[in-house]
Amino acid sequence: MILHYFMAVLFNLGLWINPAMPHPLHLSVTNLEINSESGISDVNIKLFADDLSAALRQYFGEFLDMTQDSLTSELNRKADEYLRARFYFMIDGKKLELGTHSDIKRDSDAVYLSYQIQELKNGSEIELINSMLIERFADQKNLVFVNFRGVSNGLIFNLQNQRQVIDLNPGH
Repeated sequence: MILHYFMAVLFNLGLWINPAMPHPLHLSVTNLEINSESGISDVNIKLFADDLSAALRQYFGEFLDMTQDSLTSELNRKADEYLRARFYFMIDGKKLELGTHSDIKRDSDAVYLSYQIQELKNGSEIELINSMLIERFADQKNLVFVNFRGVSNGLIFNLQNQRQVIDLNPGH
């Protein structure tokens, strides 16, 4: 919980001042809200716009500016394609696709993407793969806060740790 508040302070205060200015921290924050009753879970991802632009350039081989005020449907589609390749779930060796996503939102120099995913239910052991931006920034840290049955747990993904297991079995 303390880590969650610390990250909120970093994101909302000193680090997100000027999108044109390089920043010393390569970080993403994802909130995963698992609703075991409905089976529909929410995934909300927050990234630095300039970092995402750099990763998209490397991934697609063309400049895609995520720092502009108005994001085109083409930028939205390419960012979505990139994230689906770098952030996904596995259950019993089967890739679980991120579901519907809303358009990308921008605020200052942050980019927000929201998805829904089905099939995350009680009794599952889920592997989460999160390699967003890691191919571009060796010091990239991807924080994921998993909220399940009123309990929040934090996971940290980086170059050495791009896969982690989330246990949704009751009583564990």
